[in-house]
Amino acid sequence: MGLWLHLFSITSTRSSVKDNQEIVLPQRDKLLVNNLKWQWDIRFPSRPIFQEKTALQYIAYHNQHRAQHLIGRGQPMQSPYWIEHHKQNDDFCRSHEAIFAQQKIGKMLGKNYIWDVLTNRSPAEQYHSLLLPECPVLNQHLASSYTEDLLLLSQLYPELSFAFNSWKAGASQNHFHCHVFFSDLPILHNPLQYKETRHRVNISLVKDYPIVCIACIADNTKDLIICIQKYIQALIVSEIPYNTVFFRGMFYVVPRSKECDDNGVSRGVDTVFGKIPMTSERSFKSFNQKEAEHILRTVGVQTWTFAKTTYSATDKK
Repeated sequence: MGLWLHLFSITSTRSSVKDNQEIVLPQRDKLLVNNLKWQWDIRFPSRPIFQEKTALQYIAYHNQHRAQHLIGRGQPMQSPYWIEHHKQNDDFCRSHEAIFAQQKIGKMLGKNYIWDVLTNRSPAEQYHSLLLPECPVLNQHLASSYTEDLLLLSQLYPELSFAFNSWKAGASQNHFHCHVFFSDLPILHNPLQYKETRHRVNISLVKDYPIVCIACIADNTKDLIICIQKYIQALIVSEIPYNTVFFRGMFYVVPRSKECDDNGVSRGVDTVFGKIPMTSERSFKSFNQKEAEHILRTVGVQTWTFAKTTYSATDKK
């Protein structure tokens, strides 16, 4: 366990938020969102419209390129599940410079980093993009400096959702990156059921959902950042994969039981937040509420006790 913690810098990760430090919100680029859409359309001028089908609060979609990307990508869970196959690549930015040049469509200014926005070569929907900090790029771990920037960006750009897959929860590369969705993921507007307050942050569950999705809300952004970091560290120490979404200054997290569904399809943040890719035209046409909930229960956690037990690894204040 000590080696695992060392590799992923859990013990050395410190919050970038000081008690006496005021968080200054960067200015919103008023033209950025429209420019990103325009650049995306230039990159994919002939991309077919995604097929979508709704079953109550879930949305299924089908695109052949995305389907091929997901099938057979997941690997069996290992303990500790990050070490064996994925170590940080310090030369990532330099070795991928040519790819970046082709995919870059814009930049976002955070408090700690300048972020590159890239087209996603396997998009889940129109305008689905990737977000990476400029060099140096760390491994796929939600460090506090990243958390702070993503929270602030989600306030600056309320029309966007900023989503993250941990390793073994849909991530396919071990360099920090997250996903930008230009449409709301289905469950982000579900009602919330308050559970408790920790670190001056209200912890709630998303209601009417078959798996545990925790929502964290606070009046003070600094409190929320510290609380998020404590919970993420508790998940990592417990070797639990997770998916998160930053949306309008709120933080959502889904703890995972495993990465792949019964058919071996890797399920990431889009699936567990209610937008489910179908791997064939046939499965897309037969999609219904029952099938959606079965997929979610296969890869998610169904009881609050599990999540609460994990969260008890942090100090209650």
